[in-house]
Amino acid sequence: MSYLEYFKEAQERTLRLGLKLPAFAPNNPSGPLLTNEAMHSFIADLQPLSSKWTSQDLVNQCLPVHQIVAPVLRGIIGVEPVVTIGHVRDLRNNDTYFFREEEDFRAHLEEGCQENIRQFHVWLTLPSMEILDITLPASYAEQVGKRPDGSLIFGHAGDLGNGLEYVPMMIGTDYFTQCNERHGLYNDNR
Repeated sequence: MSYLEYFKEAQERTLRLGLKLPAFAPNNPSGPLLTNEAMHSFIADLQPLSSKWTSQDLVNQCLPVHQIVAPVLRGIIGVEPVVTIGHVRDLRNNDTYFFREEEDFRAHLEEGCQENIRQFHVWLTLPSMEILDITLPASYAEQVGKRPDGSLIFGHAGDLGNGLEYVPMMIGTDYFTQCNERHGLYNDNR
């Protein structure tokens, strides 16, 4: 399946679970939004915030970090990115990180979540189906006992060229909002 097909399924799943879907329509712009020029501007504009972050600040902090950077990115590319919850497949070694099925999300909404809420993964998706993921490299490095290198992942989700496949499961932040309101689970403070 293509990222767009996964994304549309995630939109349907979000609605099926009774959650609010952000106003967001995938489109096919004439070219990429995350150009080298846009990314240089993004990094420069993010510098006042990110210069204070250590790699440890990024580990398992995907939702708060991406909520912080979304307005910066919007200011540069002129379109609203959307928070995307899902899992990542590493096609190089057949691993899947942060895997959750629809029933897991449903159970968390209905019964509460006994797992660490930070065992989910979040990234930003643009209407062009490009993604920006600032936290996966640091979280992965922590998981395998390596030193984070400060990298980030960006580009068209179907052509990242790094052996990773992003699989959207839910769109927007209402899942976390509802878990918190119903069960007091989500708190973006450490």
